[in-house]
Amino acid sequence: MRWSMVLGLFTILVVILSGLGLYTTKLSQSAIRELNEVNVDQRTLLNRAFSQQWLIQSQMRDIRARLLSDNWTDKPRELAADITDLNKNIDSLEQFIDGFLALPAQPSQTEQLNAIRDSFRTLLDDGLLPQQQRLAESNTPAFTSHAPQTRELIVDFEKASTNFFDTASQQGAALYSNFLERANTLQWTVLAVLIISLLTVAVALWDMFVNIARPLVGLLTYFGAVEQGDLSRRIPEHEKNALIPICIGRLYASLSKMQSGLVGMVGGVRNSGDLIYQGSQHIAAGNGDLSARTEQQAASLEETASSMEELSSTVSQNADNARQASQLAREASSAASRGGEVVSDVVKTMQDIRTGSHHVADIISTIDAIAFQTNILALNASVEAARAGEHGRGFAVVAEEVRKLASRSSDAASEIRELIDASLKQVEAGTLRVDDAGQVMKELVSAVANVSDIMDEIASASVEQSHGIQQINEAVTQMEQVTQQNSLLVQQSASASQQLEAEARQLSSTVGRFRIAEHEQSRGEAAQQDERLARWMPALTTEMKHQGSVSREGHRDEEWEPYGR
Repeated sequence: MRWSMVLGLFTILVVILSGLGLYTTKLSQSAIRELNEVNVDQRTLLNRAFSQQWLIQSQMRDIRARLLSDNWTDKPRELAADITDLNKNIDSLEQFIDGFLALPAQPSQTEQLNAIRDSFRTLLDDGLLPQQQRLAESNTPAFTSHAPQTRELIVDFEKASTNFFDTASQQGAALYSNFLERANTLQWTVLAVLIISLLTVAVALWDMFVNIARPLVGLLTYFGAVEQGDLSRRIPEHEKNALIPICIGRLYASLSKMQSGLVGMVGGVRNSGDLIYQGSQHIAAGNGDLSARTEQQAASLEETASSMEELSSTVSQNADNARQASQLAREASSAASRGGEVVSDVVKTMQDIRTGSHHVADIISTIDAIAFQTNILALNASVEAARAGEHGRGFAVVAEEVRKLASRSSDAASEIRELIDASLKQVEAGTLRVDDAGQVMKELVSAVANVSDIMDEIASASVEQSHGIQQINEAVTQMEQVTQQNSLLVQQSASASQQLEAEARQLSSTVGRFRIAEHEQSRGEAAQQDERLARWMPALTTEMKHQGSVSREGHRDEEWEPYGR
C-alpha cells in the first residue's frame, strides 16, 4: 500500500513536471519562432535586398561614367556584358524581395509588407528598369535627368523598410517581455514541484535501500563471477521477504536460467568457433591455390593477347599486300586490254596490206598482158614493114623499138609479179601470226582479268580475317581484364579468409575464458558439433581438391604456343 501511494504521488508529480515542461517548451518555441521570423529571416532577406539595390546603383553609376568618358576597347560587347550583369543583379534583387514577402508574417505586419511591396514595385517599374534601358541605349542625358526621380523612389522604399524594421523591433521586444513574465511564473511553479519531488524521491530511496538494495547486493557476487568468466558457480534460491515476496525470488530464478543459457550458448559458440577456425583454414588454403591458378591464367591470357596482336598485324599486312597485288593485276589487265586492241589494229592493217597486194598483182597481170599484146603488135608491124620494102624500113625500126620496150615491160612485170607473190606469201604468214597473237592477247586479257578478280577476293577475305582477328583480340583483352579482376577478387577473398581465421582464433580465445560445468546438455551439444565437423570437413576438402584438379587439367588443355614465338 505504501509503495502504491509513493508511486502514485511520484507519477502525479512527474505528470505535472512534464506538463509544465511541455508548456514551457511550446511557449519558448512559439516565442523563438516569432522572433526568428521577425528578427532573423525577414531582416536577413531585406538587408540583402538593400545591399543588392546599392550594388545596382553603384553599377549604374559606373556604366554611366564609362559612357561619358568613352573608355571602351570594344564598346558594343563590353556594354552588352555590363548590361547583362546589371540585369542579373536586378533579377537577384527581385528574388530577395519575393522571398522576403513569401515568409510567414504576423497580422500586424500586413500594412508594412504592402507598403514595401508597392514601393519596391514602383522603384522597379519606374526607376531601375527604365534607367537600365537608358544605359543599354547609351542615353546618358535621359539617365541623368531621371536620376533624382529614381533616388526619390529609393528613399520611399527605404522608408517603408525602416518602418517595417521599427515595427518588427517593437513586436520582438513585446514578445520577449511577455516570455520573461511567463518564464518567471513557471520558474516558481517548477521550483515548488521540484521540492515536493525531492522529498518524495528521498522517501522512496530509503524504502528501496531497506527492502530492495540489500537483497540485490547478494547478486553482485554472482555477477562478478560471470564477469570473470566463471559460469560453474551454483545460484541458490532466494528466501522470500514479506515486503517483496515475488520480485527478488524471480530475479534469482531468472539469473539461474540466464546462467544455464549462457553455459549452453558458450559451449555452442566454442564448438562453432572451432568449426569456423578449421573451415577458414581450408578456405584460406583453397583461395591461395585458386589465386595462384588465376594469376597463371592471367599470364597465359596476356601472352595470348600479345600473340593475337602480332597475328592481327600480320593479317593486316597481308591485306595491304593483297590490295596492292589486286591493284597491280587491274593495271596489268588494263595494259593487256590495250595490247589486245593494238594487235587487233595490226591484224586489220595486215588484212588491208594483203588486199592491196592482191590488187597490185592484178594490175601487174594487166600490164604483162598489155606488154604481150604490144609485142605481138610490134611483130606484126615488123612483118608489115618488111613487106613494104624501102618504104616501111623506118616503121620497122620503130616497131623493133616498141617490141623491145614491150619485152622489157614484160620482163619487169614478171619480176614485179615474183616480188608481189613473195610479198603476198609473207603477208599471209604475217596475217596468220598476227591472228595467233590476237588470240593469245585475248586469252591473256581474260587470264589477267581472272587474276584481278581472284586478287580482289583475296584482299576482301584478308580484310574480313583482319576484322575477325581484331574482334578476337578485343575478346581476349576483355577476358584478360576479367581474369585480372577475378585475381583481385580471389586475393581479397584470401585476405578475408585469413582475417576470418584470425577472428575465429580470437573468438576461440575469448570464449575459452569462460569456465562451465560438465553438464550432460553441454556434452551433447559438443558431440553434435563434433559430428557436424566430421561430416563437413571431408566433403569440403574433397570438393576443393576436385576443383583444383579440374582447373589444372583445363588450364593444361588451354595452354598453346603463342603466335610468332
